[in-house]
Amino acid sequence: MIFLADGNVSFYLKRVRVIQRYIFKEALCHISLSVAFFVFVLLSGNAIRDVLELVADGRISFLCSLKFLCILTPSMASYALPLGVLTGTLLTLGKLASHREILAIKSAGISLFQTASPLILTALGFATLSLFINFEYAPRSIAAYRRSLREMIHLDPLRCIKPGIFVREFPGYILFYDRYEKSLLQDFYVWELDSEGRVITVAHAESADIQYDDDRDILLLSLQNGTAEKRPSDNPENFTEQTIPTLFYKHMTLQLSLKNLLARYGSGSRRLKYMTLGELLQERQVAIQQHNFSKKISIQLQVQKQIVMAFAILSMALLGIPLAMKSSYSQTLIYVSIAVFLAMTFYFSVIAISWLEDVPRWRPDVLVWVPNIVLQVLGIVLFKKSSQH
Repeated sequence: MIFLADGNVSFYLKRVRVIQRYIFKEALCHISLSVAFFVFVLLSGNAIRDVLELVADGRISFLCSLKFLCILTPSMASYALPLGVLTGTLLTLGKLASHREILAIKSAGISLFQTASPLILTALGFATLSLFINFEYAPRSIAAYRRSLREMIHLDPLRCIKPGIFVREFPGYILFYDRYEKSLLQDFYVWELDSEGRVITVAHAESADIQYDDDRDILLLSLQNGTAEKRPSDNPENFTEQTIPTLFYKHMTLQLSLKNLLARYGSGSRRLKYMTLGELLQERQVAIQQHNFSKKISIQLQVQKQIVMAFAILSMALLGIPLAMKSSYSQTLIYVSIAVFLAMTFYFSVIAISWLEDVPRWRPDVLVWVPNIVLQVLGIVLFKKSSQH
């Protein structure tokens, strides 16, 4: 313990505040850059799966894809914040430890808690921000993204049927056409499938016109100058024992429902993870009134998961502080690897507990807190040990 004369107290406190301001600025810089990096990584993965696939198929323009990525950014931030805070904590204190500044700070009588308090307060601030993102901005951003895709299909149905690509988005049908010319689909093919995925009807047209029926959410295909084959429904793949009749036609109309395609982009009932806190609480109230225990637990699990994800930021910071004391700033790759490993272990544990949603009597809405509590206890124990050395 350091005993100070009254005249030196103000000087000591001033020195502590200077160090804390310096650590706060370093932490804010490192955490912000780390969060931005992980948002970019997560966003890239999401773009490869969804947005870039649409660009590659020619369904949306590159500028439109950038708009979609901007809309999706808040939903990625909720996952990037714990990773970013942990990495930023490791980088900030690792830099001080590698330059022997932590040793100098301790020699000046400044405790580890005083040194790390700016990091803890920063983590609390980001945890609060994460709560708003998880419950409001992320669900709204995903809803806006899916709504934009639906509106895009409504405005231009041809976006979901591109030339030279087998289109399987319509239940019971496969579509294909060679090119789009003179406002018509040229060399158009359609295969009708049975419940087992076998072809029962094949139709070919020299050209086809496509229109959208907004009232019924269907595509109207007008086929012109073509042939059609109807195969027996009991054994459509037997071509040796029977003659398949061929129909020649001048005009034929085909109706394709967009319900299945639009369902991918948010039509129909909304999933719990796409709801805001207010909507989740309303759904919970309905479940209670209907005495639906299973649905109530599912909603409570979703709410608790969002809170757990926010408080994981504080857990990661508490764990990162003692870990950073044992490494050097030059080991940046190691820091990122540690952060990814710990975060992935945490995320997997939360996901594994979420699988118990179908077994509500096990109360997964309570068990989902276990990984967070384990991380916090481990962080506090390591923090205490580091403060004693």
